[in-house]
Amino acid sequence: MSTRIRILATVCLTIIAAGCAASEGPDSAVAADGAAAPPPPAAPANGAGAILTGAVSPASAGFPSVVILESGAPSDPAAPPLPEDPVVMDQIGLDFSPDVLVIRTGRIVRFHNSEDVLHNIHVIDSRSGESVANVATPAPGSTYDLAFEKAGEYAIRCDVHPAMAAFVIVTPSPYSTIAAADGAFSLHGLPPGSYTLVVWNFDEARRRRLPVEVTGPETRVDVSQSS
Repeated sequence: MSTRIRILATVCLTIIAAGCAASEGPDSAVAADGAAAPPPPAAPANGAGAILTGAVSPASAGFPSVVILESGAPSDPAAPPLPEDPVVMDQIGLDFSPDVLVIRTGRIVRFHNSEDVLHNIHVIDSRSGESVANVATPAPGSTYDLAFEKAGEYAIRCDVHPAMAAFVIVTPSPYSTIAAADGAFSLHGLPPGSYTLVVWNFDEARRRRLPVEVTGPETRVDVSQSS
């Protein structure tokens, strides 16, 4: 837990002091002003799609990398509707579980307290440093639902227990996943085409944003050692 305490302190100081200036991430600009966005890749005819596998930056400070594949279009007409059921982030064992979530814009996260301990949910927009929500979750069994309507990175903390830290990464893309601790990942059901590969990592120096061409049936990339 001592490592997480130092990490959270660093996050908070960065947010307050720097105002969280924009950095590489899922909501960074991908084209120059006035540039026309390319059309989204066509949906696969058989519904199976291509596979993208590979390796990205390994986990930093215990937080795994997030992998997002963006089509470059303002919206993807082939994207499935948002599920009605919320995604759950639990408070258990004086920790958040999972400690990293990646969700589509507009998805609801249900914060749940599963232990006989008073917690709270403090959600901070990492770009602006503004508090999005700050509510108590009394023990046990209380919940709080929050819809994330804006793409970006959100730091989640419990003010009662400063060692508790988590992140919610929000993207409009329907193609995203959490990498394994060693950076291995796979994305399935992709329409072949040109994309931007976005890698979020707790360590900003390990974040990546680069073009990738997805071709069937499987494409492999390795950016785990790129600088």
